[in-house]
This record gives sequence, structure tokens and C-alpha cells, in this order.
Amino acid sequence: MPRNQEMFRRWQRYVPPRANGQRLTPSSALCERHFDPQFVQHYFEHTINGQLVRIKRGVPCLTPDAVPTIFPDSPSYYTRRVPARRKPIQRAPLPPPKRRRTSTKTTSSSETPPADASTEGEEGSVVEPAPEAPTECEPVVEVVECEVTPAFPYKDLPLPSGRWARHVISETPLVIAYSTCRLSDDQPGCLVTEKLVLVREHEDYAECQVYMDGRRLGTFEEAGSTDYPQTLLQRLDSARRCTGLGQPEKFSLTERLLPPSVEIRESGLHSVQCCGAATTRSGLSDKCQCAKKLLRKKQARLERRMRAQDIPPVSEVAMDTEQLQLVIVDASPGDSVDGEIRPDVEDSTTSVEVVNAEIVSDPLEIGNGETKPPAMELEYSKTAATPYRNVLGQVAIYVQ
Repeated sequence: MPRNQEMFRRWQRYVPPRANGQRLTPSSALCERHFDPQFVQHYFEHTINGQLVRIKRGVPCLTPDAVPTIFPDSPSYYTRRVPARRKPIQRAPLPPPKRRRTSTKTTSSSETPPADASTEGEEGSVVEPAPEAPTECEPVVEVVECEVTPAFPYKDLPLPSGRWARHVISETPLVIAYSTCRLSDDQPGCLVTEKLVLVREHEDYAECQVYMDGRRLGTFEEAGSTDYPQTLLQRLDSARRCTGLGQPEKFSLTERLLPPSVEIRESGLHSVQCCGAATTRSGLSDKCQCAKKLLRKKQARLERRMRAQDIPPVSEVAMDTEQLQLVIVDASPGDSVDGEIRPDVEDSTTSVEVVNAEIVSDPLEIGNGETKPPAMELEYSKTAATPYRNVLGQVAIYVQ
């Protein structure tokens, strides 16, 4: 990373963020494939006796003005074309200008009498002009195309549609907000911000923060391209919102049974780490897609547990596999009573049994039958149906 802070911030603008929104830090590293070949020096170059001598470097080095411009794993608009450097113009030195001889105008011999040699030397001598100043050659200035990135390119961004608005939050320092809003369902007089681009101006750079439904989107920041500010709002306007996982009833779960990685929002269940923007074809974010699989697995486990704990219905139990018991109210020991036992209405068996029972123990308590009734021997005979319930095992049967 460059030690110059201005150059480091320029690198931050050029390098796209990672998928997790991580920005370029002073401890980061970039490989050679992200730089144009003209920015990479593989040789030491020296001029010895007018000849250029090149010695290969052990480790390639970057030029002082090197900037990462090639990102093959990112969208194409992150990669920038750098103009090739022009070779310095080498011209041969110009020859010195030729001297031009000029003579003074002399009067004709008819008008001026001849003079002696001394006079001729004074008046008719050939006068050499003063040497002209050498012509100065204008230096050839090499014009190299370079990019000039404004310090605050977010001041007047084109709005994608009429739903977008621009607000000046603060003038010193300058803070501008681009946002879309909707009316609140709970409070009709309040506006709820759906999408927000908050820009703060600093001394030599601009800080941009993008929010959707109150959650920051790191993937829309630090693009590193000159056309990025102009396309930022268009990209955010076309971004879809995460639809969520639905209501808890969809997964047969209550709020208490939800895992800690899932929370309830206005639109339903969402992952705690959901940024609010849809990144998959199903209209969910990556985090919500993983949370949906987790909820389905938990729902399947609960259904299997409930099926394992279900008690089989009475109709599934055979009537003649266990000894029956009969409980008779208002009887004394030694009395012989007759009773009729009929299976439950849910039972598919239509046969009815008439039994003769004799009480062989203490009398039964009159009331709700809180004590366990004594077992009785039953004699079976087929007869008409009577409205009493027949069950198996140690469950008591009450005859009214």
C-alpha cells in the first residue's frame, strides 16, 4: 500500500469492495494482475557511456504513480483503460543560424564627389551587422491524458425518477442526502425512508454511505471509478428489496422457537445479518436464503418429534387382547350385577358384550371415582348395542 495518504485514498476509490463490504486497509495487499504493465518495473535501467543498461530486478516494483485499474473478477465498469505512455521525443540539436551580410546605402557617384581613403573608410566602408540573437526553440511539451477526479463528485447527481429527492442536510461541512420515502402505516403524518444515499464532504475526498430500510449496504460504496457517482443512484434504484421468509406460522413456529439468527421485521422473518437487498433469483438476500434452509430443517425435526409422541387412537386397539375391567357405581360387596359394555363410537367394531360381574372387594366410593376401582371377572355374551365405552389395559370403565 502507498504510504502517501493522498495516493492511498486514490487507491481506495479505484479498488472495488469485497463481497462482505470490506474496504481497502493499509495492511491490504494487491497482486500484479491488478496493475497495467506500464506501472510495473521488472528491470533496473542505467545509462552507461550513452548506452541503456537493463538489469532484472529480483522483485518487481511499482512506479510512483501506479494505480490499480484491472479487476477481472469484478464487474466490467470497475476496470479502467489507462492511456499508453508516450516515449520522450528525441531530436537532434538545431544548427546555428547563418550570418547575413547587409551594406549601408551609399549615395551615387554623380551626386557625391569621390573622397579619399580615409573618408571612404568612414562613410563607404562595409558595416557588418551585429550578430543576431540565437533563435529560441519552443520546448516540446508532452501531452499525456490524465484523469482529474473531483474532490466532491456527488453534489449534483442525476435523479433516476421523480420519487427521488435531494436534500442539503448541512452546508458546513457539506452533507447531501438523496432518498426515496413512503408514508408510515402506523403514523400517517410521518415518512419512512426506503433508500438513502448520504454523502459527506471532507477536505480532499467525499464519504458516501448507502442505506436500504435503515440498513447499510457496503456493496454500493467505494467503487473506484469516475462514472460511479453518476450511476450510483441508478444502480440503487434498480436494486430489489429482500422479500423475507414470511410469517412464523408458515414454518409452524412460534416467536419463542425461532433461532437467534432470525428476527421479525415489518415484512416478516429475516436473517439478523440481512442487509435488505435481494441478491438471489428468489428475491432473498444470501443471509436470508441460508436462514430459510435452517428454518425448514427445524420444522422437519419438530414434525418428526410430534409424530413420535402421538398416542394411537382407541380404534387401533384390539378388544380381546387384554382383560377388561368394570366399575359400577352404588354397589355393595357380594352383590351380583349385570352390565353391558359397548365399544367407543370411534371404534370400527360393532359387536356388543354383556357381562355378569360380582363385587369381591370393598365397596366403591360414590363420587368422581378418585380411588382405583377393583378388578372384576367378566363373563362375555353377545347382545344388542349399549352406550358404554370399552377400552383395554388398566383404564377403568364407568357404567352409569
